[in-house]
Amino acid sequence: MSTLRRLSPYVCVLIVGTALACGGGEGGHGGGHGEHGPAGFESHMGRVPLAPAKTAGLDLAALRAQAKKHFGALPVEFPNPENPLTDEKIALGRMLYFEGRLSKSGELSCNSCHMLDSYGIDSNATSPGHEGALGDRNSPTVYNAAGHFAQFWDGRAPTVEEQAKGPILNPVEMAMPDEASV
Repeated sequence: MSTLRRLSPYVCVLIVGTALACGGGEGGHGGGHGEHGPAGFESHMGRVPLAPAKTAGLDLAALRAQAKKHFGALPVEFPNPENPLTDEKIALGRMLYFEGRLSKSGELSCNSCHMLDSYGIDSNATSPGHEGALGDRNSPTVYNAAGHFAQFWDGRAPTVEEQAKGPILNPVEMAMPDEASV
């Protein structure tokens, strides 16, 4: 990591701190509450007022309850009533996930781009597919994908069942010519 990138947060804090310190006094230099109104600082957008945080009347218990709904533990599974889980389907899915024969070259599996030992991703800007071709996007994680409201970065598949066909039939990814070939 470059020195500049490491120092960036500190430089930002220094600049904001300096701006706040300079805006704290009275007089013709723009500080205090004089002719310019409440304390603040000048920016490229004009005068930015500084206001105290409003916490009076805040119901912390209600806020915690609301946060737990959105940020609670994930469910153990994401059931699909139209395709219920069975032990046999789970075993088949595990086998197919690592199966290279699902690609035209016989060398690529789902795990080639969504590596389970790397949080379900490959950390590349774009993943190499059939004959080294690169797609337009990086591979999203497969962890908890069944719980997502849509699949693929652009949301074009509503379920993991629909998503599963995409990479296999995509000429840039696994490149199988048609469903019958799979």
